[in-house]
Amino acid sequence: MNTPHNPEELIAIVDDNDNIIGKSPRKTHANGLLHRETSVLVVNQKNEILVQERADSGHLDYSASGHFPYEEDYLGGAIREVEEELGLRIDKSKFTKISKHRIDYSGEYVNNRFITLWEVRGDYKI
Repeated sequence: MNTPHNPEELIAIVDDNDNIIGKSPRKTHANGLLHRETSVLVVNQKNEILVQERADSGHLDYSASGHFPYEEDYLGGAIREVEEELGLRIDKSKFTKISKHRIDYSGEYVNNRFITLWEVRGDYKI
């Protein structure tokens, strides 16, 4: 679980319509390149959402989230992130797409991305 990210891993660079137009090492997304990310909310039968505390800031975050390799799609990235970060192998049929939206952020760092949010319902032992 919690596999360190490879800054040289190639991620998809996309246009304003989320069409892949190239690839770049994940470390270069901070240069403002529009790219893809995926996030997952794990919700139990009591409607409680599993959140993680970010190691870099201490802030609460999605159940699992991250960049994914160039050759993966949003769902494949979500499945892999859940397995890497939570140690759970969950069938793709359990993932429900909640939204897909674009975020342009230029604050203390730059992170311009399309993000797809998924929900997984169930009581999972973490």
